[in-house]
Amino acid sequence: MLASDFRAALELASRTYNEFLMIGRRWDTDIREPWDFEQADWDHRLRSLALLSGKQNGRVGSTISVSRDLYGKMPPFLIGRNGWDPWLIWFARKSEARLIDVSRMVVAVHQNHDYAYLRQGAASLHGNAEASYNWSLGDDATWHYYTVDAATDKLLRGHLMANRLHGLALFKASSRY
Repeated sequence: MLASDFRAALELASRTYNEFLMIGRRWDTDIREPWDFEQADWDHRLRSLALLSGKQNGRVGSTISVSRDLYGKMPPFLIGRNGWDPWLIWFARKSEARLIDVSRMVVAVHQNHDYAYLRQGAASLHGNAEASYNWSLGDDATWHYYTVDAATDKLLRGHLMANRLHGLALFKASSRY
């Protein structure tokens, strides 16, 4: 679930760059009741809930992904399964588009849920046939190691700042595997 902080980040990125991919780490949050979007402060309450009781997902996975004028044809990924978001990040970098990490300013809420749709539950997320299919796509495996650390820019305090360490991202990520 995305709120007004996401829109503000998207507007800033759109004013600044023609080609970009905006990514970020999500906040895994327990939401047990239907969310009332009719309340005037729904986004403030959602952000507060995530920051107080949610957990920010790791650096490897990203949920927020918005692009403008970047992707013509993408491999036939199974969206929502492991393995497609690193490709998006890799392709943005390969295309020399700006890659913007908005993790510090945008609270993207991912509602926690069970994994009943997978026979083995959450344990099979990384090794099931759907994830294996996604990881098999592409010309080589270089893209497997791309994370939010590869961002050329970071959104901090309402401003886009250059990430001078983005060149180390591939080395850092591949050394973890």
